[in-house]
Amino acid sequence: LFLWAYAFLTGFSPSVQRATVMFSFVIIGNNLSRPVNIYNSLTASALFLILLDPMVVYDVGFQLSYLAVFGIVLIQPGLNDIFVLKNPILKWCWSLLTVSFAAQLMTFPLSVFYFNQFPNLFWLSGFIVIPITTIIIWLTVAFFVLSPLSWVASIVGSAIQQITSWMLFALKSIDAIPLAFTDGIFISQAQVFFLYGLILTFFVFKT
Repeated sequence: LFLWAYAFLTGFSPSVQRATVMFSFVIIGNNLSRPVNIYNSLTASALFLILLDPMVVYDVGFQLSYLAVFGIVLIQPGLNDIFVLKNPILKWCWSLLTVSFAAQLMTFPLSVFYFNQFPNLFWLSGFIVIPITTIIIWLTVAFFVLSPLSWVASIVGSAIQQITSWMLFALKSIDAIPLAFTDGIFISQAQVFFLYGLILTFFVFKT
């Protein structure tokens, strides 16, 4: 209910719809009284969206968002276990880094195919985007909850605007770093399938 209320407040944009349906299935699956496979929950949510609109499979955002989530679910736990850190700050930083690597590993063949470039500093932007967007989401919820108190909501709204501006400035600064992107990469559809075959083979062999 909280997810769908947030989706309603943000206007049901395509990316929000995908995330809401995806995690609704995950939450429902985790709350059933029988063992649930998270991959089944994610696949069921994708099937649900495809049944509503079969053409969504051609949407780049749909493809990349599901690949990123599957990468995080499939790859991130193994990467996270490479180092066992007891310091909570270092553990948090390592967790953010592994999430970025897992998502990027699963999406890079397709993103290179579509956009012909690779973000060399994706791992750095993850340290900015993930924590700040989490803060923005909670502040947005607080903004609507506190909307009857106009002066408080105004302060929260100003904070959201300022934090968003800081985040965009930081991301633009990263983009301005020399060699932040590798441009001019062209691969074919066959090469995309080959790369995903290599990734799948590696993890099947590893397990």
